[in-house]
Amino acid sequence: MFDALGKLVNRFWLVLLVGWIVLAIGLKMVAPSWKDVALDGDFDYLPENSTSRRGIELLKKAFPDENVKSQIALVFARPDRPLDKLDRQYAIDVANKLAHVDHNNTENLQALKNLIVEKFGSDPTNITPETLLVTLEQAEAAASDSGESAPPVPSLGLSATEVTELVDEWIKKFNAVPPTDPVKAFTTVGDMVDYVNLPWADPQNRVWTELTPVVGQMLKNNRRSARPTSADSNEARLEGHAVMVVGRLTTDMMATENVGILRAVTELVDAARQDPNKPEGLDIGLSGSAMIGGDMQASVAESLKSTETTTVILVFLCLIVIYRSPLLVIIPMATIAISLSVASDVVALLAEYFAPGNITLFGITSDFKIFTTTKIFVIVILFGAGTDFCLFLISRFKEELGLGTDINKASGTALSNVGDALAASAFTTILGLATMFFAEYGKFVYSGPVVAICLFVALLACISFAPSLLRAFGKVVFWPFGIHNEDHEAREGESFDDQMRRMSPLWNWVAVQVLKRPGWILWGALGIAAVFILEGLDVQVTHDFMNELAEDRASKQGTELIREYFPPGESAPMSVVAYLPEGQLNEKGNYSIAYLNMYLYNVEGVADVRSLYKPRGGDPTSSENLTALAVAGSPLAKSTFVSETGEYAGRVTQLHLVLDKDPFSRDARKIVDVLEEKLGAISRGEQLPEQAPEWFASGNDAWQKVREGLGAWKGATFEYIGTTPGMRDLQNVTSRDETTIKMWVVGAVFAVIVLILRRPMVCVYLIITVLLSYYGTIGLTEIFFGWFYGDTFDGLDWKAPVFLFVILIAVGQDYNIYLTTRVFEEQEKLGPRRGLRKAMVQTGGIITSCGIIMAGTFIAMTTGTLRGMIELGFSLSLGVLLDTFFVRTVVVPCFFALMSGKEEDPSASENEPQEADATSTPAKSAKQPTAARSKDASITKSAS
Repeated sequence: MFDALGKLVNRFWLVLLVGWIVLAIGLKMVAPSWKDVALDGDFDYLPENSTSRRGIELLKKAFPDENVKSQIALVFARPDRPLDKLDRQYAIDVANKLAHVDHNNTENLQALKNLIVEKFGSDPTNITPETLLVTLEQAEAAASDSGESAPPVPSLGLSATEVTELVDEWIKKFNAVPPTDPVKAFTTVGDMVDYVNLPWADPQNRVWTELTPVVGQMLKNNRRSARPTSADSNEARLEGHAVMVVGRLTTDMMATENVGILRAVTELVDAARQDPNKPEGLDIGLSGSAMIGGDMQASVAESLKSTETTTVILVFLCLIVIYRSPLLVIIPMATIAISLSVASDVVALLAEYFAPGNITLFGITSDFKIFTTTKIFVIVILFGAGTDFCLFLISRFKEELGLGTDINKASGTALSNVGDALAASAFTTILGLATMFFAEYGKFVYSGPVVAICLFVALLACISFAPSLLRAFGKVVFWPFGIHNEDHEAREGESFDDQMRRMSPLWNWVAVQVLKRPGWILWGALGIAAVFILEGLDVQVTHDFMNELAEDRASKQGTELIREYFPPGESAPMSVVAYLPEGQLNEKGNYSIAYLNMYLYNVEGVADVRSLYKPRGGDPTSSENLTALAVAGSPLAKSTFVSETGEYAGRVTQLHLVLDKDPFSRDARKIVDVLEEKLGAISRGEQLPEQAPEWFASGNDAWQKVREGLGAWKGATFEYIGTTPGMRDLQNVTSRDETTIKMWVVGAVFAVIVLILRRPMVCVYLIITVLLSYYGTIGLTEIFFGWFYGDTFDGLDWKAPVFLFVILIAVGQDYNIYLTTRVFEEQEKLGPRRGLRKAMVQTGGIITSCGIIMAGTFIAMTTGTLRGMIELGFSLSLGVLLDTFFVRTVVVPCFFALMSGKEEDPSASENEPQEADATSTPAKSAKQPTAARSKDASITKSAS
């Protein structure tokens, strides 16, 4: 196949170059940008059977108006004294501004202007920030108050058809929900921009304050837990010093929209801090799951930008140092640039046209997704792998020119010699990434195959565009040093040792040492690595998003402020949604919720419970008797906590729990496990003990009532929603996926190398080497970051082990294939020991160069601010370097040396230079270049 492709390149190189350029330009004209079609979020891509996903679905059905997925939390606090009336009023004033923050969103205004200019060619100069303050609603209200006609509102100035077109574009840009009648819905500028407001879960009651009925009092820090906690003394001292304002949103915590929301709310908070009317000494903090997610997404975007820039610079510098030929740097850089452009546009088009539900064919519905974070992996892998592919192609191209091959045929001939090895090496990575499709977690399912598609495009560019560029430039690409032609006649009598020293003194010395003492070197190296390998077998990971953010992030600072005055879980409460199929929870005299409330309140780790029984939370035994409190509550409280919808009316209730642990922490997730275990036992009707257990703090009398009353919940279904249950589900599913992915990756890569090498036992050893490399790398990474982060280190980010394994196992086998194919080819001609020695000398330099460049692309990931990306970039760079300088230099060659035995090959003695020179002096004179090249190519074909 590659022989035919090589001939095609030699003959139609110009067509191939123009074809790629036209393809890139054409795709750029029709494809959406990656950003426009990329999705985000974490919890939305959990399996459907996850308890948090089931809970959300049950909540939607039972409480159709309750669609909260994340929240904004503002805290107003004084460290020196309790808040006074002016402080509280200022908090309410800021809350009112928060509820209308989008009316002043100049970013949306500018986007609207740009869209109108783009579609209709006219600049709506009458649109200004001031006009956005005048909406139809405000105009009508003003007219009603004054008794006059409504003041004029700035119009879009568009026809009905144009408004419809504009709305379509606007909805697409901001992922908004289409209105029933766009022409009627959008008649003014204010209408259009207001439509892209914050995605409030309750448009009528956007922001909760202490004045909000039922829930308002829980926003003050004047309620204590019955059970002492480590923070109680400080909380008691600061009681009454803080109040929160909460805005509830429909976006997932990790939705990309939260970046814009964070920006708008941050501007509001900054303005509030600088407001001359702000009471002196009042601290204002910004937190909430939506704001934490916004900071996470902003950090991802910054990491993507810095990674892309740093990768380009590092690859450019590495290529300049390696080749010292400026024009030669153009080949890999141009190839990667055009492959990255084409690949990104291809997957963006797939995401647009095969988005979930877009197409149904033969009963199969399209479901193709791409994510913002996936772009980082596409960039680093395409730059790393693409540069490696180009390096091996360029190396063989240079070799062909040195052998006297005609310039019009050299690039095609080089491709035919290395094409098989390049394709084989690429497919180990492609198949390794593609096996992530078998995971459960949606981001793994789609990200791996998307990166694999992009790498396949890069491979196509490397075997067509790159050799065509080499053919176009010819020998001038090696300026200023040019090509060194071998003088075969002058070296005809050269000994084998002299040949090896001339090729590379360094790698010849390494090869000689390996052949002298393979056993000692191998076991010594493995002994040193054993410490890190053992550490890597049991690596601790963390799913704590807060710990991943930099210290200067607004949401992290605001969360710390909240924790000073409220229980840690107050920044992100969780909910238990209980479904009792045969129950009538809204009937008078039914105390089931009261008993469940008291039971949950006493579970260790739960700081507070809010339910129909106790809408404001607090100790359920602190005042009135249990029966009297159970029937208390306003109609608003009943509709808030007990379903009134269809078949779920009176059968579904929700209880909001505040934990006494950081909602992102490992300890908080353990509390959810405990809750699930205890409520599961109640659902199964298991008998509770006669005496109150130690963890039940409300006393034995209360226990007897709870014990009797909980019998009503037999057969109930309990689901758990919120940040902490979502994190718990994420931890469980990704832990299972890690095992699944490892099995599939190892199996796929093993199948590829067996197909290539056709030596199963050798392939088993090669798989073992990369596994040892992985465990050594992850172990050393954990040790390093445990030292680097000190007490704040809670384990490696959960994504690091998975992506490190997939990439390192696949990429590591690339270098195994490069080395091993050359070893087999040389051993066939020179015998086991000399063939191994020559293969090590020939491949040492090029594999090292590739490894350094690959490590350089991965280290670029450490320039971001997210801990997870920094850890992954560090570990990938370290792993590639270990593969390059340890596995490929020591572990694999020592194995071949042990297999080769200790005796020299009689067919290749030092006294037979002709035989020894079989691969280095293929011609007697310069008049026989074709025969010389053919003989050399036959030996080195498929090797790199």
